[in-house]
Amino acid sequence: MSRSILGLLWISLVLLNVKTTIAQNYQPIQKVPTAIFVENAYNAELLVEANITIKQRQTNGRYQTIGTYETDSVGAIDVALALNATYTLTTKKTNFYTQITSLSTKGISRTQKNRFGISLRPKDCYRLQGKVQLPDSILTKEEAYLSIQNTTTKDIDNVRIYATGKYYTCGKCSQTYTITLVVEGFVPTVDTITLPEENCHEKRSPLQQLNIQATPFVSEVISTPKAKGRYAKGDSVVIEDLVFKGKTNQLETKGNKSLEQLYKSLLEYPELIVELHIHTDSRKSHRYNRILAEKRGAYIEKFLLEKGIKPKQFTIVAKGEDDIANRCKNGVRCSAEEHRFNNRVEMKVIQGDKDLLSAD
Repeated sequence: MSRSILGLLWISLVLLNVKTTIAQNYQPIQKVPTAIFVENAYNAELLVEANITIKQRQTNGRYQTIGTYETDSVGAIDVALALNATYTLTTKKTNFYTQITSLSTKGISRTQKNRFGISLRPKDCYRLQGKVQLPDSILTKEEAYLSIQNTTTKDIDNVRIYATGKYYTCGKCSQTYTITLVVEGFVPTVDTITLPEENCHEKRSPLQQLNIQATPFVSEVISTPKAKGRYAKGDSVVIEDLVFKGKTNQLETKGNKSLEQLYKSLLEYPELIVELHIHTDSRKSHRYNRILAEKRGAYIEKFLLEKGIKPKQFTIVAKGEDDIANRCKNGVRCSAEEHRFNNRVEMKVIQGDKDLLSAD
């Protein structure tokens, strides 16, 4: 056999051995589903449209960028990360300090989605924190919150109170705020504070403690009687319990009772003339909510006319989401209860000052 043929055979054996070794040592990279959440460090609210750049550490010690992502409407991104790897996450958002975080996927679940949290500190933040003294039965149901309004801009922020009674939020230096502690069944406690400008000098996040005690509250639910009240031209009132089911034009049970009471009041005082403004929350499009308000108004109008109320006594005005009554405008993340507050029927008195609140 010639040397050339022997040489080719030897090379073939070497290559075959190399391929076998590579095949034996090769292990496919395992990916694990991972959710990364971004929150405000001072109030734990989830942050939308925060940018996260993820870099993976390579075997040579250098880091390779695998992508930049933006948090969704619940303040999260969903990615697949390699198992037993090390990453650095650079998180940025306007008006927040950039955060660089290290993340390891060693030992995490291979089958279930893993969750990691990142906290960003807001800029231009005068921290307000403290503790509210309330019964555990109320705090655990999240039935209490702080309503904080800037007396200059009139902006309102509803601040969550945690099960421990603690709360966290931000204000701005030199601004004055009205703080209302709202608890269902208790008398609201209102206070006004001004955040001193001098505390902001050379401080990133000055702190003010606002510990609210239980003494301003009564120990039992205060019932406001639905006694007769007279309304003059120009008065405005939200009709109590006249609420609809979700994003529909169907009234809830208590809504039917409230509409029945409105009919009786208009029947009893035929000289009374009112406008009924139909409001919705900001969820879904502006056009959708205007149409929904019109449908709800048509439902109320049909009911009153069939009951014999004269058309001249009332006018339906479909407002939709034009007049949001709290902070829950488009793009603001709110609870279902906060959105529910905006689904209301507001009565404006055009003529007369008769009783609309008399109870059966």
